[in-house]
Amino acid sequence: MKKRIISGIMVTMFLVTMVTVAFPVQVSASTGDPIVIGLIGPMGWIQWDGIKEGAIMARDIINNAPANDKGMWDGSEYHLIQFVEIDEHGVPVPDPTAGVTELLTALDTHPDMQFLMGGFQEGCVLPIREAAMDYAALHKRPIWDICGTSVDQFIDDGPAKDNPYDDVRENYERYKYMFRSDPMNATWLGKQLFAMAGMLQIPKLKAVYGIPQDGLLPTYIIAEDLIWVEAILSGPGGLLASADLLGLDIVGVGRPSSIETDFGPFLDAIEASGAKLIIHTFSAVAGATFIKQWGERKVPAVPVGINVESQMLEFYASVGGKCEYETIMSALGTRTNINPNAKPLSTVEFWDAYSAKFGHAPIYTAWGSYLYPLLLNKSCAQWYGKQGDEIIPIIEATYEPDTYLGVFRYTTYHDLYCDEYSLAPIWPPASGSSIGTIRAHLPQWQAGRLEIVWPRGYNLVLMDPTPLPWARKWKIPPWVYSLGETDFAGGPSIPIPPPKIAADAGLPTGLFGTFTSADGTVGPADMTPATSYWQQTCPWTLLEADMDGNQFIDIDDVARVALDWGKTA
Repeated sequence: MKKRIISGIMVTMFLVTMVTVAFPVQVSASTGDPIVIGLIGPMGWIQWDGIKEGAIMARDIINNAPANDKGMWDGSEYHLIQFVEIDEHGVPVPDPTAGVTELLTALDTHPDMQFLMGGFQEGCVLPIREAAMDYAALHKRPIWDICGTSVDQFIDDGPAKDNPYDDVRENYERYKYMFRSDPMNATWLGKQLFAMAGMLQIPKLKAVYGIPQDGLLPTYIIAEDLIWVEAILSGPGGLLASADLLGLDIVGVGRPSSIETDFGPFLDAIEASGAKLIIHTFSAVAGATFIKQWGERKVPAVPVGINVESQMLEFYASVGGKCEYETIMSALGTRTNINPNAKPLSTVEFWDAYSAKFGHAPIYTAWGSYLYPLLLNKSCAQWYGKQGDEIIPIIEATYEPDTYLGVFRYTTYHDLYCDEYSLAPIWPPASGSSIGTIRAHLPQWQAGRLEIVWPRGYNLVLMDPTPLPWARKWKIPPWVYSLGETDFAGGPSIPIPPPKIAADAGLPTGLFGTFTSADGTVGPADMTPATSYWQQTCPWTLLEADMDGNQFIDIDDVARVALDWGKTA
């Protein structure tokens, strides 16, 4: 990953040079003063590349619009977007004091900088946030939209939590200038991850290993030693507190450094513990090292979790394909056409245009930094010329029904909104839209591509059995279970989500469907789902029967089952 970081620095230096070049002069005579937006992040890390490059994508679309419509329209004239780059000083050693100084200098130097985007390294973001809020109390700016860190208390840690730091919910007057569009907070990320794993990977692995569905699956947690992980791991409703509800037996917990380079001792511990599932949680460079060493060693335990580095399309090649079968939570996008009708770019169009422009795929920070200028552009006529106190209600009311990742809105307390069905295997349309609200997905590396394996379907009550057009079967590594491709019969009816988790989240309980899972043999019970949907699209609850991932049951799928049936007969 050193090459990637160095490469990121070189790209950043190149882009800094490019940004200083004057904008094209072929603009309307009615062009007014520029809209100045600050970009803040850990220069030298890929999270900064995402923040900056996503913002550049949006800027160029707005500034380079056809005809004379170049820039944001305030109702009477256009305004070009300009960026001010601010290093939060998160690498190589976090120095929040330097980050505070740099932000305050930028604010003083650019009195027209009303908006700020970014923020990743949690040890830097907290003190910078406090300095920014002190400044905003006097100057009514900046309005800061986080697209990077998921730490709860930076925006909203919920009604039940008590920590030393206030947030929008607890002190609205001070923190009303803070928003988050990317990603959802760590607690909600954890809930989504646990709910999705509890519906798919956990019951299937129990069946593989002959563990009763009401039994416990041996699980090892490996999570980088950073603050944001605490809400997922140890907070109320976190993994340790909810393990028994999810059917997990936590047999070990490893907390490596976020820059760890030798995971041998941790992999030794995983194998010695007898774990069958690994829940891994990484936002920094150690995640790449971990999964590469896991794949090289072919550890007989399946990794499911969060690995920010693994979201990049070029990640597969960078680790020599050793991430194959890794399942990660994608807080936002992959190259999956979630909304082909989104404007100005669909999900795939954004991914491809970004990759062509910058030579690598976007990570999650890019999705948020691209979206936010587009949202500001849409409401420019409402907020232009106003001060922070007048602008904030306009930002709070943002509702965009057709983004490239789903319906966008903020919560009452300025966090990214997800509806309750972000914990379900379905993605029902939101009110006024043909697509659902932005939610996390579980993609898996399959043959060098990130394929989304959860959610799977559209409808809550199975009235529409058609899978989402981009849903794929979840695959078990062959060194974990050699019959994982074809042994998918005998699946239990699973209460989704588990009743206690549902109650805590205010969700309905009940059955969302029957999901096929392994029973230890390949035979007639496995053949039945395939032959029952011969030459048809299989329902989303039976995607396991689609071996080649084309959402259509054909001779290839049936033959694979028959071949393994013959081998095990």
